[in-house]
Amino acid sequence: MVKEDDVLRLPYLSCIVKETLRLHPSVPFLLPRKTGNEVKLNEYTIPKGTRVLVNAWAIGRDPSIREDSQEFRPERFLSSLVDVQGQDFESIRFGGGRRICPGMPLALRMIPRGIELITSKF
Repeated sequence: MVKEDDVLRLPYLSCIVKETLRLHPSVPFLLPRKTGNEVKLNEYTIPKGTRVLVNAWAIGRDPSIREDSQEFRPERFLSSLVDVQGQDFESIRFGGGRRICPGMPLALRMIPRGIELITSKF
């Protein structure tokens, strides 16, 4: 029987949560941002004051970032240092910076708890 205290000793469970949030972010488009300066991004120039929407859904499924990006493979996070705390652009399920989701700490504590409740019924 899995208990709440066991969650920290279950690294594969953490990988399942990260992979689920990668494929199915809670909010597909993050809050709009406004550029403070003119920005060059690849071959594009984004003028100062432009409203920008970040597509977290597309970033999570981008084949240039991850191999087999459409497949559910939790083991890809076993050796990865990427975290969901908003520091890594390839993993921004809860946003980042000043506009990071204020509910992130609660979600990160409750999602494994929900998985524990589901698995305890089997």
